[in-house]
Amino acid sequence: MAPPQRLPERAVAEPTAPERAASLLASEHAPSEHACARLLAELAPDTTLYGDVAARCDRPDDARRAYEAAWSAGARDCALALVLADQSFPVDLARERLRAVPACRAASLRLAELALDGATDEGLAIVAALLRRDADDADAIALLVRLHAARAEHGAGLSVCERAPGLAHLALWRACADLALEAGRLHAAEDALRAALALDPTPSTLATLGELLLRERRHEEAFALFGAALSRGDTPYDVVTGAGRALDRLGCLDAADALLDAAMRRAPERPEAYWYRATSPINLVPCFDMERSRRVLSWIERFLELAGDDPRFADAVEQATRRCARSPARRSAQADPLCEPGIVERLTRHCGGTDRALAWRSLPARASSFDCHRGDVAAALQLAAP
Repeated sequence: MAPPQRLPERAVAEPTAPERAASLLASEHAPSEHACARLLAELAPDTTLYGDVAARCDRPDDARRAYEAAWSAGARDCALALVLADQSFPVDLARERLRAVPACRAASLRLAELALDGATDEGLAIVAALLRRDADDADAIALLVRLHAARAEHGAGLSVCERAPGLAHLALWRACADLALEAGRLHAAEDALRAALALDPTPSTLATLGELLLRERRHEEAFALFGAALSRGDTPYDVVTGAGRALDRLGCLDAADALLDAAMRRAPERPEAYWYRATSPINLVPCFDMERSRRVLSWIERFLELAGDDPRFADAVEQATRRCARSPARRSAQADPLCEPGIVERLTRHCGGTDRALAWRSLPARASSFDCHRGDVAAALQLAAP
């Protein structure tokens, strides 16, 4: 019997360079240097594909040259315009490249975002065109709110927010919250922040809403939000200082002082960190408490050094100046070595000698319904510890 004949093996075509490039770009694993060098050697260096592979291979200079060459050769696709806009300087060059692909939604959104720096008329026109295509385009609506904010058109921006209550879009509600806060519309800001929290309860959003509730004297609610932010394992300055200020207003002075101290250590470059610590009721001491008075004085001097002429702190400096008039250090100069004339002058000028009794007189009413030893207070102290 004759042996069976072997069929000829079918030749398997080796993947082309563009096919291997597509595979490399789709892979989750970092390509080897050898694979990158071999593939780039086979691709035309003036193409978008070459730039994409070079970028994936961590060769940013090669990628930039390839993208520029592709653009010069007439390529006008959306992704290329976006990449070049990120690399273009000055910003007018970025705008020129984004305008070259008017049908690209992502490029239009980026162009409208660039308009926030001044060319708001163009931004409004771009957003209007996007909304004509899709009236529920949440990205475009969020940009519309931000453009109105840039033009100080608070009423127009807030009316946009009021017409979009059903949109689950984080950037939109953050933009609405920022605009409402700027306009002093605290209830509208709270609604927007709660909508943002429902989508993404980040520590920064929790802290922003907590700050708003502090302004409305809803101190226990504010502390709950700051505590929730701390429980997420992130302890940025704004969260720690917010929790301290909330406890300060609830009358938990020792816990508040500990948190404000932790916040001051986390952000030694922030002027307000020293101001909050120095003006906490537990530190508003008369001149006879020598050690604490010296610490308070050092914090206030540091506050003034960092604040300089920053208009954000003008109210704090003015408030401190008013407090100086009732400084007990003036009245105690005869009774304590700390109150010798030089120290009295410095305490008065920098407002470190504030009447503790005035602060304490207001504590019972605000602290009467809050237990300073409850579990979430202890947890906040532990989470914020260095």
